Amino acid sequence: MKQKTIVVAAIALGLVAVVLGVLFWQGKRSLQKERESFAQIEKEQMLDELYELSAQYDMQYNKLSGTNTEGQLKIANDSILQQLISERAKVDRLTEELATVKSDNLKRISQLQSEVKTLRNILRSYVTQIDSLHATNERLRDENKQVKADYHRAEAEAGRLKQERAELSDKVTLAAKLNAVGISVSTLNKKGKSTKKISKITDFAVQFTLARNVTAEPGPKSIYMRIILPTGQAMGEVGTFSFEGKNIGYTAKKEIEYTGEDMSLTIYKSVTEALPPGQYRVYLFSDGNQIGRSFFDLGN
Repeated sequence: MKQKTIVVAAIALGLVAVVLGVLFWQGKRSLQKERESFAQIEKEQMLDELYELSAQYDMQYNKLSGTNTEGQLKIANDSILQQLISERAKVDRLTEELATVKSDNLKRISQLQSEVKTLRNILRSYVTQIDSLHATNERLRDENKQVKADYHRAEAEAGRLKQERAELSDKVTLAAKLNAVGISVSTLNKKGKSTKKISKITDFAVQFTLARNVTAEPGPKSIYMRIILPTGQAMGEVGTFSFEGKNIGYTAKKEIEYTGEDMSLTIYKSVTEALPPGQYRVYLFSDGNQIGRSFFDLGN
């Protein structure tokens, strides 16, 4: 009887051991499945994050590559662009590896998770740098626009001042021009007496007054006279002077010392040719300007 009891107990203990072994194995397998399931979830989350990181790297690259920069900013841009390309390649490599790694390779999945975290932190630093470069570039662009606007304003102001100076210079030049007033012409015979008979005229005496002008520069002046015959030809040209960019002939000339005050003058011209009847014109010039004119008629 005692022997039978021992056998039954041994069998019972064996059954218990088997049951416990089965339960332990089932528990271990269940735990492994849970770990693998968790690893699969982590893997899928990391893949989603890697896809997002890839899109973020592309967005930052496009954002930076579309920025027009010069000098040091361009160097900084190019450097960051190269780094973005390098980090983007790492994202692609991790994505490919993560897509193929088995869910039961918990150690490698953990390592990949750490690498993804590093890439995420690196991206944050690039975002900060790129935003800073963008802000600097925008500020420089605004400053450049302001500088250009200031330059155009200054250029316009300089143009306006130049125009004003030119107008003022023209006014000063006009104000400084001599003015011959009270022009009259006497026709004289060989005795110096006044005559109206055209055949007896031997000299013309052109009298006029240079009006007072305190703006005109005092000093030596040349007064040129042109007498135009009724035929339209200049009478007895003896030399030329410059007027409006051309050299034209004069009939007579008088050198004076101008003081700026009223000055009465007479210019004589001897007649050396037959005088036709009709209207004669007298023009006076000085300093490249026409300073006066008059008309007179001669009959037979």
